[in-house]
Amino acid sequence: MQRIGFIGALLIALALPAAAEDWATYESPRYGLTMKVPNGTKIATKDSADGWGLLYAESEGVKLCGWAQLGRQYSAKEIEAYGVKVTGIPADCWKQLDEGKARGKFTWYKTVVASNEDTTAVGIYGIGPRGSYLLLMITTPDDYEASKADYKAWYESITLHGGWQLFHAKDYGFTMLIPDGTTIGTGESGDWGALVGDKEGVKITGFAKKGEKASAEEIEEFGVEATGIDGDHWKPADKGKKVHGWEWYRTVYVESGDDVLVGIYGVGKGGSYLLLVQTTASDYKKNKARYDFWYEHIHLD
Repeated sequence: MQRIGFIGALLIALALPAAAEDWATYESPRYGLTMKVPNGTKIATKDSADGWGLLYAESEGVKLCGWAQLGRQYSAKEIEAYGVKVTGIPADCWKQLDEGKARGKFTWYKTVVASNEDTTAVGIYGIGPRGSYLLLMITTPDDYEASKADYKAWYESITLHGGWQLFHAKDYGFTMLIPDGTTIGTGESGDWGALVGDKEGVKITGFAKKGEKASAEEIEEFGVEATGIDGDHWKPADKGKKVHGWEWYRTVYVESGDDVLVGIYGVGKGGSYLLLVQTTASDYKKNKARYDFWYEHIHLD
């Protein structure tokens, strides 16, 4: 029996009539994207080990999969190679349907369909202000042919939005997301290069010591010296390895009076790094998720 397509399958599963008003707008503030989905669609999210975040929904074997790599703007070739990896559909089976620029906040995008004997993936990929995106519906070739209009309506509804912009500090060897409108200046602090950004009283500071892999204790000692906040106030929050170019990293929370510093430090192949946001205790409490989002998407070159 031929399947009826993702949209039809979801509407039947949810006992909803197939009418335009039964579409809902799904928005992901974290990933900075918006798309139309049938009312009631349950979308799960998770972070994968390779750094790509995943949005996922499934009905009767038809899958909606959206991958986002925040803090990195990959080439079309790199994103399509990732698509080959996650779908298992060979590169020579991928066909471009359309391409363009400046659609919503897409810097550029391509719409594609990829098919082998039993699987078809159709959707869109490209880059925007927060990073790289690949969004696909995965179904059967017969279902895709029978429901092309539904799948096209879905991927044409996908837009990206701003709030953040990508800043690549080439001379310092890292990339980070910064709030729209943030101004960045450069300088030095002893043997460390320094970047300082400011947006409405919130200060972003990035220190880099290229070519030298310092210990955690050495980096934290430098942080105490650079910020003037005693080491007793530095509280480790998390640690890890082999993520976003970090050979190892630690995240920290520093509170002194009404000042809060939160960020990440560690080493990568290019050297040692310390990146911090400084704000007030009340602002941090109110916007903790936003500050966590910032340091979680810093990439080393």
